[in-house]
Amino acid sequence: MASFFDQLHARARQSPKIVVLPELAVERERMADGPMARAAARAEADGGARIVPLSSEMIQASGVLDEFVERYLEVRGVGAAGRPMAARLVSKPNVFAVGMVRFGYAHGMVSGKYTQSYNVMAAVNALMEHEPGRIASTLFFCEPPADYPVFRLLAVGDVVVNPFPDAEQIASIVETSCETFQTLS
Repeated sequence: MASFFDQLHARARQSPKIVVLPELAVERERMADGPMARAAARAEADGGARIVPLSSEMIQASGVLDEFVERYLEVRGVGAAGRPMAARLVSKPNVFAVGMVRFGYAHGMVSGKYTQSYNVMAAVNALMEHEPGRIASTLFFCEPPADYPVFRLLAVGDVVVNPFPDAEQIASIVETSCETFQTLS
């Protein structure tokens, strides 16, 4: 039987998705061939994703910046007086990347290598609407060695994006994590 990650990679290659890397430009300023650049090249070469290496220049030339500002004003319920602040916020690579996902220009984004989790979540919260009673969380998978006697796959929920969650928030994270696990496994 193929490993979980091999199966996941095979599924990704069958239907490659557009993934935005809003921090890739930051990495390229620091080093020519950093880990994000290598991961992006690998994902594209493997056929699992089409990578958008977002930069400030791309945001300005995108032709959708005004649309994202308008959508931000709608989502946040901010009047026209908030337009200058919204334009500055939406021009930030992480927020723009979230907008690309939120408004259907991309399937996902990867961030957090050079940006603190709190700031990534602030970008998500700026443009994403959450289902009532649901909060954002992270989940990562670990595949133990083949001879591990208990589980074939472990999923670990991380509340780092929700400092000091209360019992209701933890319950929501558990529920969402279980749904994600069932979807992917």
